Amino acid sequence: MPRFQLLSFGVAFVMLAGTARAQPPTPDACVVQAKRLLHEGLAWFLEREAVLMARDIARDRLGPGDGWFRLSQSRYDWKWLAFRFDKDNDGCIFPKELPGNSGVFATLDRDGNGAITAMDLDWSAAAPYLKDTALAGQWFGRTDADANGRISRQEWDALFDKLAKGKDYLTSEDLKKLLPPTPPPKGTGKGKDPSAKSGSGMPSPATMMYGLLTGEIGSLNEGPRPGQRAPDFILPTHDGTRQISLKDFRGKPVVLIFGSFT
Repeated sequence: MPRFQLLSFGVAFVMLAGTARAQPPTPDACVVQAKRLLHEGLAWFLEREAVLMARDIARDRLGPGDGWFRLSQSRYDWKWLAFRFDKDNDGCIFPKELPGNSGVFATLDRDGNGAITAMDLDWSAAAPYLKDTALAGQWFGRTDADANGRISRQEWDALFDKLAKGKDYLTSEDLKKLLPPTPPPKGTGKGKDPSAKSGSGMPSPATMMYGLLTGEIGSLNEGPRPGQRAPDFILPTHDGTRQISLKDFRGKPVVLIFGSFT
């Protein structure tokens, strides 16, 4: 348990002890206070990243947003932006509320509706903007035959001819052929590792849980939150001639890049 959590419980205990000396609490008050402290401690525990990871492994659910495969955190989110620029607190930031560089407003207004909202800064897998972007990207990829990042008139006409099959028009059924194929249901995979989840090629929940407890799929220790100081470390340089410490770069921009097992 982190020091700040132990300190919190210690402070609460001292306060209770002081109150008891001044005016002994009733048994019911002690029970209520104990329940409150227990509830707060349990709520803190259940929000730990390792606990969330173990929960979703047990549920056999490890997609985007599950476990610790969640969105990155930033101090500069919608709350930060709205606090500074949403003057009338209506949940929308209009160009007059964000004066200066119009290019910044255009970049943040992802859906192009003339107002920046929380949805424009939503990068979760459920965000409508990302779903539309992914679908448009799939359509674009199947149309851009030479993969040069542009669709020429020739490529567009070729796609029309391919879908129309001799007709001079397209129907909704023709356009459905551009949609990605529906993935097969779980349980239809063949020739997979028997320890893997059926049809997915992923390790079984038991294997994933073992990897979590042994540190093979990440540390049980959480990293610092946005705004907190990163823990110091000392590492040798690539040529082994000297060592560097993170604290040597304090006050300077530092980018830490970590590998992935995926």
